[in-house]
Amino acid sequence: MEYTLDLSYVGYPIAYSEERNGQGTVGLHVKLGADESTVYGLTCRHVVCNNRTKNEWYKPQAKDRQYHIQANQYTFGKIQSNLKSVISHREDHVKKLQTIIQKWDNWYQFDQSKSHRAPTEAERKDVASTQSDLAHDTAVEKILEQVEDRDQRQIGHLAFHPTYSMSPQQHGYLRDWALVQLDPSKFTRLDNRVFIGFEEDLFYNQGFEQILHLRHEDEVSLQPSYDVAKRGATTGLTLGIKSGIEAVVRRPGYGLDGGDIFTWEILIVPEHDPGRFSKAGDSGAAVFDSTKHVVGIITGSNGVQNDGSTTWRGVSKGTDVTFVAPIKWVLDDIQDFTGQKVRLA
Repeated sequence: MEYTLDLSYVGYPIAYSEERNGQGTVGLHVKLGADESTVYGLTCRHVVCNNRTKNEWYKPQAKDRQYHIQANQYTFGKIQSNLKSVISHREDHVKKLQTIIQKWDNWYQFDQSKSHRAPTEAERKDVASTQSDLAHDTAVEKILEQVEDRDQRQIGHLAFHPTYSMSPQQHGYLRDWALVQLDPSKFTRLDNRVFIGFEEDLFYNQGFEQILHLRHEDEVSLQPSYDVAKRGATTGLTLGIKSGIEAVVRRPGYGLDGGDIFTWEILIVPEHDPGRFSKAGDSGAAVFDSTKHVVGIITGSNGVQNDGSTTWRGVSKGTDVTFVAPIKWVLDDIQDFTGQKVRLA
């Protein structure tokens, strides 16, 4: 029996169909040219390159397709484990409240000395609310059991990625993008909603989701720094600050002669200190600003987490830095590679 994965939001994990280490994030759903029927998931080349050398590129090959799934076994198992923990906690909570209510209803209400043991109205409502949440979580647990087989989580196949090289069009841009053609039967919808949840402080958010957009050619942010956010497969929803400092990254061995190259990236630091804006597995996640416009996609980080400790004169020992490829450069390079204009699904 086939099961539909409720991938209603971007920011979900993507892994190889075969048993392999490594995982990334699908940051955006896009379409190419005038084709309305085909939707692609945008992620990083290094997430899906399958150990191809930096000089190898990939275009559709029907006879030898490279398939991808939602979440590797480790992540899937972790999701199941966390859900079991939540279910167990809620079961214990309901049992505790039900015992309090049952004792009152059966005995304590008839004993004046036990009047202080009367359950509150909030506790009675809490039982009903928690039972409702518990029923939902249990239903989700059963669905997850039905898609434990990796084949059930297959979401599409690799369609395009360029060579891992400097862009011939944009000086300083390292081409690290890939498109995975998605199977629409595995999705409830294919747009660019990002799940916010109940983070009401996030950009004065009034709902649990935001729909991401692209800026028009004449829309340019003149602010040197501003608030941003992303949802990635590893760290989920995080807040950060787009720094006014331009990041120049040295990458040993990526030059044509095997030497070093230097690339230009947007630099993001976490809004909260200590904290992390991203970790391994978040590559490909879309970074967006307070106006819901996409800034770029995450390509990596320095792997440092500030633990709040400081050195001489209060300087932090280490600060998490996330590197982001500007979305315009990414989309322009996709158009150059495929010959088709890119637009959001």
